Amino acid sequence: IARGGSTVLTEVPEMFGAETMLLSRCRSEEVFDKATAMKAVLEYFGIPWENSYAFGDSANDLAMIRYACHSVIMGRHASVLEPYASFITKNVEEDGVAYAMECLNIV
Repeated sequence: IARGGSTVLTEVPEMFGAETMLLSRCRSEEVFDKATAMKAVLEYFGIPWENSYAFGDSANDLAMIRYACHSVIMGRHASVLEPYASFITKNVEEDGVAYAMECLNIV
């Protein structure tokens, strides 16, 4: 991830059950957002785009919500996300992520 024109190395935590991944040598003119990160993770782990799910609630999630095959937005959310939602779930305080994962047969 480029920060201020310099290169920063970022590790994917071991909790994902895979080898540590390093992103390096990023050019400062490249744009990185949640969709870019999601695409990199899908490619790294060999997950087909058709199996991608994004959960979001605010405008900073828009790129990721638009990119994912299955886009879940929380009950309380920025209205800009609505046109791209595959599913609208309960609020965060009502365990909306768990509710969506059960409704969509993810778990």
